[in-house]
Formats: sequence, structure tokens, C-alpha cells
Amino acid sequence: AGVVCLNVYRVRSGYLNIGTSLEQQIARMGELANRECEQLRDRTDTAGANLTVKCAPDLYHKPVPAILEQLGEESADLLVIGALGRRGIAGMLLASVTEQMIRRCGVPVLAVKKKGEAAGLSQAVRTLAG
Repeated sequence: AGVVCLNVYRVRSGYLNIGTSLEQQIARMGELANRECEQLRDRTDTAGANLTVKCAPDLYHKPVPAILEQLGEESADLLVIGALGRRGIAGMLLASVTEQMIRRCGVPVLAVKKKGEAAGLSQAVRTLAG
């Protein structure tokens, strides 16, 4: 079985302030995203599965369409996605990517999170503030 570790990374608009082009920023952020995926791959027991790394830019701060596009390209049978576990007001303020994927994805979705990990109101406000 093959496993694709996909990192859809956000490309922030601040690159203009440091004098780089969009293409340079995509390349720079892509290198960082790729390094993160490779580190994950190196720490993961793949139990014989072929694990490949793939990174894709999210230029419009809308990761769900980017993830859906990549799923289609890979002909995926299952999506495993991380969840922050937002509760209360934080959960109501933010429509989570995980929740959107569960609703819109054409394949089964397995959502996982670290035990005891949850995002609170302050994290929701920081996320909404951009």
C-alpha cells in the first residue's frame, strides 16, 4: 500500500515586504513544508508501506479545495487528517478544515489528534486575526 504525506502550506502575502516574488516565496515555503514532511516520514514506522512526501501551496488561504484537488490527483482511498479538537466558542468561531473535509470529501476520512490537545478561545482569535 502507498501512503502520501501531503502538506498543504499557506503562502502569506508578507513576502512583498521582504523583496521576494511570489514564485520565490512559494519555493521557500515549499522547502520548509517538504522538510517537515520528510522529518515526519523519518520518525514514522511505515510497516513496509511506501511513504512519499508531497507539498502543495495554498495561495488563497483555502486549504480544503487544495486538499481535495490533491486527493483527486492521487486517487486516494482514505484521508487521514489531523484535528485540533476545538471546543466551545472556539469550535463555533472556526469552521475547521477537518470538519469541512469530512463533509466534502469523496473518500472516508479518519480524523486524529494528540491526546489531551485542544485549541481554546485565544487560539481561535489569533487564527481569525490572521
